[in-house]
Amino acid sequence: MSSQYVSNINIIAFVVNRKILLIMMPANILVTSLDRGRVLELIDRASLRGPIAPASPAGRLSQALRAAVVVAPADIPRQVATLHSKVIYRTGRNSQTTQVQTVTLVPPSAADPVLGRESVLSPTGSALLGLTEGQSVEQPDDAGCIRRYTLLKVIFQPEAAGRFDL
Repeated sequence: MSSQYVSNINIIAFVVNRKILLIMMPANILVTSLDRGRVLELIDRASLRGPIAPASPAGRLSQALRAAVVVAPADIPRQVATLHSKVIYRTGRNSQTTQVQTVTLVPPSAADPVLGRESVLSPTGSALLGLTEGQSVEQPDDAGCIRRYTLLKVIFQPEAAGRFDL
């Protein structure tokens, strides 16, 4: 049996449906200055329709972006999930319900689950944005159960391809 030392992890408590949930998040995600600005603007626009709860996907993402390590788009490592990245990830509530899926992280207006285009403000998109290959995050799902997301592979990252226009 191997053990692994994990550092830079935050354990955060939320109350969801009268239950206290403890979730694990990387202490600081890594994002580009463009992505941070764009996604915070999307969250601000969403807040005009009503308040955003801190435990919601957008609320957790907002907190993570405000604490994120921010780099220039040209300096982001290619193993980091950015806006418009196509990624492979594993998710599940436990080892028996694990699924591996491929999605492209997009703004809410471009989301289309049939085409594998996941909004960065959805539970899945907000969990994956800013993760580095191999990193995991735990978040409550819509049913109030803890779901773990692990970024397995960044297949396409616009910054690595020199596509700073996306």
